[in-house]
Amino acid sequence: MFYRFTSRGRHVRTCDVFQKQTRRNMNVVNKAKNLFQISKGKTKEVTGKVTRNRDVESAGANDQHKGHLKQVGEKVKDAIDEL
Repeated sequence: MFYRFTSRGRHVRTCDVFQKQTRRNMNVVNKAKNLFQISKGKTKEVTGKVTRNRDVESAGANDQHKGHLKQVGEKVKDAIDEL
């Protein structure tokens, strides 16, 4: 088993360090996906308003809401990880 020292002088398993880094990277990727979904929904909504197509407009609003809810979920995960 490989160990490395932390700034406080403790031994930490290397796999634990990599798992934390991977979790952080996935968190950033998930947040970016959520922001993309929000912007995609806003584009759909505006397109629906311009073309007077209520189906596209409501689909865009739904995409925005999904993205916002996923962002809240990511924030909850962050708060739990900090505990």
